[in-house]
Amino acid sequence: MGKDDQLNGVPLTPHEREVLLTALDRGYFEVPRRISIVALAEEVGVSDREVTEHLRRAMAKVLNHGRWQLPPERDE
Repeated sequence: MGKDDQLNGVPLTPHEREVLLTALDRGYFEVPRRISIVALAEEVGVSDREVTEHLRRAMAKVLNHGRWQLPPERDE
């Protein structure tokens, strides 16, 4: 992946980047949401299943990158 495929240092595929940035721009993460998965899928030109997969993968990469990395689970 090249530098252009990164979002603040997080390596994303071009599809993950497009879907994540479009979701942010269109208000998918707001409460209440301003766009549905179906409408988001229509906007980026893929199925709603693909949008969901791209969003989940992108969010996992963002959360697991750098300071957002979750601590390992501890056995108690």
